[in-house]
Amino acid sequence: MGDLLQPWHIIVLLFIFMVVPLHIALFWVVCKKAGLSPPLSLLCLIPWVGPFIVLCVLAFSGWRVVPVPQTSWPPQSPYPPAPQQAWQQPVPYPPQSPLPPQS
Repeated sequence: MGDLLQPWHIIVLLFIFMVVPLHIALFWVVCKKAGLSPPLSLLCLIPWVGPFIVLCVLAFSGWRVVPVPQTSWPPQSPYPPAPQQAWQQPVPYPPQSPLPPQS
């Protein structure tokens, strides 16, 4: 009976009592953000199989999430004009008057 509470047993129990609630809390938040029922994360209490089931449900179910509209980007500017073809006269920029004849 004295072998039940060895120091390493206590360390393992403390680890389990700290990690399991954290594990469940993280799955709770993910399920809520995915639009699923948050108590689904309580399946993680089933060793080995529970987290696998929750991950499969998250991976293969349709997430009921509405995308956030992006209003921070300014509207796109229009495309630049098409380049001049070889047979077209280039238009001087800025427009200039014709040169007077030189004598």
